Amino acid sequence: MALTLEIKKNDPKTLILLWKGERWREVSRSLFFNDLKNIPPGLSWEEFFARFTALEEKIAHRYAIYLLSQRNYLSGVLEAKLIGKGIGPDTAKQAVAICLAKGYVNDAQEVQRLFAKEAKRGQSAKAAYFKLKQTKGISDAELRQHFQEAQMTDAQNLQQWLKKNASKIRRDDPKEMRKLAAKLCRRGFSFELVQQELLEPLEP
Repeated sequence: MALTLEIKKNDPKTLILLWKGERWREVSRSLFFNDLKNIPPGLSWEEFFARFTALEEKIAHRYAIYLLSQRNYLSGVLEAKLIGKGIGPDTAKQAVAICLAKGYVNDAQEVQRLFAKEAKRGQSAKAAYFKLKQTKGISDAELRQHFQEAQMTDAQNLQQWLKKNASKIRRDDPKEMRKLAAKLCRRGFSFELVQQELLEPLEP
């Protein structure tokens, strides 16, 4: 058979595909091995490539559904995870497109959830924006849209954080209050909002 399979020596989770002794692809052993074993011998390159392409599409779709059953993903992150398993970029993009079309992936909803998650951690919309800006797969236009929406809840989020941490706040200690104000400003809240929510003027 022209196709041979080898387990990568320094990475046993990776399977090396060789065609007539020449290294062709590296793929995830757990995702591809059992299906590749069932490919009949004696195929021409054209026949094998057609079978492999169909197999890769099936595996990509199956693995994408598995990942999404575990948690929500942005389309760009999901695509990167498929590629990371040795699935070709075009096939990965196609699998993600199918998931988007079926409503399994919703980037707008996921970005909104990520902003809400950061807000629960006591982060301002600004802090969340710069953190999520580093996340691959989020368009700048979409990120800015949700940033503007999230800014509208900054006061509410700050109030919730102050309420949650009320027992730790020493309002009778001006030095500690200035430290707290600086901490909240580092979280991206404006000084004006911090001053307002702490209910007394604070020097910068």
